[in-house]
Amino acid sequence: MLEAKYLCILYFDERIGPNFLYCQPSKPDDKDFPDLFRILEFSEHSGSFLFSFRRYQSINHIFRISSKMARGGSELLMISFLLRTSFFKYELGDVYNYLNSKVEILEDFESQLTQLPNFNLILHSHKKDPNETDLNLLCKEHNVDFFPIFNHFFNKLVLDPEINIITKDSRIKRKIFIIGQKNAGKQILLKNIEAIQFYKQKDFSLSTRIFSVLIENIKIPYPRIDLNSSLDLDTIQAFIYLFKNGKEDNIKKLKEDIEKIIINIADKTINFPILIIENISEGERSLEENEVYNYLKLSEEQKKVVKLQFYSLNILKDDDEIINALKWLILQII
Repeated sequence: MLEAKYLCILYFDERIGPNFLYCQPSKPDDKDFPDLFRILEFSEHSGSFLFSFRRYQSINHIFRISSKMARGGSELLMISFLLRTSFFKYELGDVYNYLNSKVEILEDFESQLTQLPNFNLILHSHKKDPNETDLNLLCKEHNVDFFPIFNHFFNKLVLDPEINIITKDSRIKRKIFIIGQKNAGKQILLKNIEAIQFYKQKDFSLSTRIFSVLIENIKIPYPRIDLNSSLDLDTIQAFIYLFKNGKEDNIKKLKEDIEKIIINIADKTINFPILIIENISEGERSLEENEVYNYLKLSEEQKKVVKLQFYSLNILKDDDEIINALKWLILQII
């Protein structure tokens, strides 16, 4: 059975490499469960950081404890608190803020483990993924009072009722919708975003991975969203508006659609994010950002309703630009 939240402790075993010390609930047999070993193996600095996976979001805390038994005089450990986000009705920004709010608890957890007598001794059993029985025996053998500490923080993190578990019905979530003009390449853009996310799994530069959480929430709406009607912001979190090159008819349609959106959400929100992407082919002239904004000519009141960002790129080739565009969108949401 898949759970909504997990609390795991990992460490670097000198013989085995990255290894689980303990995880509750037990690590599931789930192909989408994060490869936490790779985070521990490739992260060089201590501290807390968010890490995004296709179906999980995590806050991770890496630290070292002094140990005469370890090479270099210290043990490398990581505490990971994970959310399976399909279980939650909270939108993207709420999940990020929720995880960030747990940093202080993870730091306190580190402090308790660092001060725990003989704790380093149980890190040298060289047993792959010890189960609870194995760990209990190790703790008794070395007189390590590990479980009361773990259970204390488990209760604070995993049993925290602050996020309500609901059904997996994705219809209740607010989505980021790709909209725009006919034949602009909406399906191609979505497929390429998913491909970028897949191939970036081996890229452990955290600054380039944060966008991957968007994948679960980016959709092409069906049926098509009618921009002439009132927009339901209970289901819409942001728009990605796509159009094909800067021909006069296309830029005119862009202006008309942005104005329709503003009219239909003006009394409901402020700073609604719209990422505008001009899909250009090789050899075509791209529009300049100031050209687009000058053409749209938003009034000061309109600028309060929406927050626009323009990118001109080839949706098949410009992967780095697509990542930068999605990072901008993330920052508006969180």
